[in-house]
Amino acid sequence: MNEEAIVQELISNLSKSALASRILLRRNLGNSYFQLPEGARRVFLAIVPSDVRNIADYKERNRILNALLFVSCVYSAYHNEKHCTNSCNHVAFEDVLARLYVRMPYAARKRQIVEHVLTLSSTDPSLYKGLRNLLRQAMMIDHTEIDVSALAHDLIHWDDLAMETPVKQKWMAALAL
Repeated sequence: MNEEAIVQELISNLSKSALASRILLRRNLGNSYFQLPEGARRVFLAIVPSDVRNIADYKERNRILNALLFVSCVYSAYHNEKHCTNSCNHVAFEDVLARLYVRMPYAARKRQIVEHVLTLSSTDPSLYKGLRNLLRQAMMIDHTEIDVSALAHDLIHWDDLAMETPVKQKWMAALAL
């Protein structure tokens, strides 16, 4: 399974999908795969590359499906095809969170929420709800194009401690924690 090819195929399928399909996905930003209504699940499975649907290991498949679902919903909610071409400046998700984090220096409770989300496991459904809430706050401050390829990679490897720089550690470093 080539992760980069899967993400590129997913994005290609998303960009070709009907507007109604992307609206349906956008409405489910923050839900896990099993929380999706049937219609949204059908739309999502239609855009997911078959390599992912055919993963034999149940836990592995669900972990990847949840990561790709979040990425698909982020793309559907925040990607602006009219104003963004290949030369568009895509920003890493952790940098978007860092901007949000910096702009709330006196809001200790909100900072604790950011820090809490970074401690969650990828199997915890509240991870995606927390990321959704943080993303919405960040986009109210500064609408930017998210690098969905990098986000997909990070979410797929969220709990992978064997990486040279684990994802949670990389995101915490971006927040200067």
